[in-house]
Formats: sequence, C-alpha cells, structure tokens
Amino acid sequence: MPHPRILLVYKSGGGPISFGDRFRTESILVFLRKNQFRVIEAPLTSLTRWGFWRTVPSLFPLYGKIPAFSRRALLQWLDMSATINSLKMIIRKTKPDIVLAETSLVGWMAVHVCESFSIPCIIDCHSLAFAEARGMNYKHWQYLEYLEKEAFLKCDHLLVVSKRMKDYISQKYKVRSGKISVVPNGSSPQQFTANYRIPLRVIYAGIFSFWEKNRRLFRHSQANC
Repeated sequence: MPHPRILLVYKSGGGPISFGDRFRTESILVFLRKNQFRVIEAPLTSLTRWGFWRTVPSLFPLYGKIPAFSRRALLQWLDMSATINSLKMIIRKTKPDIVLAETSLVGWMAVHVCESFSIPCIIDCHSLAFAEARGMNYKHWQYLEYLEKEAFLKCDHLLVVSKRMKDYISQKYKVRSGKISVVPNGSSPQQFTANYRIPLRVIYAGIFSFWEKNRRLFRHSQANC
C-alpha cells in the first residue's frame, strides 16, 4: 500500500520565524521523505505570528465576520482570510490524504479548512502561543488560548514536544491522552564534544525569550568564567 500524501502546512516568510520552529519543520520534512512519504509543502508566506496575534481580536465576538476596526486591522483580517482561501485552493489542487500543520495557530486554521474537505488534520504543537503571549504582556492572550483549545479538541491527532506539555494539554483542555503523541525536539549530531574546563567558555545556542531565563544563565556563566 503506498504511503499517504501528506500536506505539510507551515508559516514562512513575511516576518520573524524562530530558528526552533524552522529547524523542527525541516527535520520533520527530512524524516517523512526519508521514509518515502509523499510530502507536499504548503508554506503560508503571508502569515506571521505578530499578524495573527493582532488579527485575533477581530474574531471575537464577530466570529467569522468582517470586523469594523481600523484600516490596519481590516487589512490584517483580510490577509488572514486570503491565507485561509489559499490553503483551500492548495487542498483542492493537491488532494492530500492528511494535513500536518506546524504550530498550534496554523493548526487552528488548518483544522477549520480540513473540516470542510473531510480530511484528517494533525497538529504539531511546538509551544503554547497563549502562554508566550501572556508572558510578553499581550492583552488578548485569552483569545489565543481559546483558539488553541478549539484546535486541540477538533484535530485528529496532536504532536507535542514533551510529556509535561502532553499532561498539561490533556488535563487543562480535556483532550484525550491517547490522542497526543510526544515528539521531543532535537538537533543534528555534531563532531565536536564539549569538555569542562576553567575558565569556562560558554556558547549559548538558543532563543532570547523570557521563558529561557537567559539572564540567569549569563549570570552563572560570568560567575564561573
């Protein structure tokens, strides 16, 4: 039996994309192709995290209707609508068996589109957008949480990066545990091996987001260098 045709949907271009998101998406592409899955890429070039966050308030309470907001908000809303319509056109053209959506908010859009085509949708949740937004003092983070909850409940399967995330989502949103699989983040093998020595030479390979507690790491590094 031939492998199913997988439509891989992810945000691309038009704004900042974290290295972690890009690396995880590229790793999944390599894995699927190495195992002879037929993969169709669907990069959503107009979709950005900041654009999505700013557009979210327009979905409430006028869910699915054009908001009577500022010109900028209207343009962002139209941009999201165009992205959804673009995804519909891609599905009509490629006729995939499964849609794999990278990140929870891309997954929210994919779930709604897949419903109209009766196609299974898998969401690869890299992180919880509402938690990031709340930590960055974004005032509409509750809206993001609502969308993520809806996406997690409606998708056919959910991939997460850790058992702790699996337990959190399962308990908080009442998502069946068997519907969630843990696929940890990783990195490519390197030829160099780190060795302990004094003074330390510290190389940080990560993102400068609040949850990484970079300042604490830097303080410890300075104290031991």
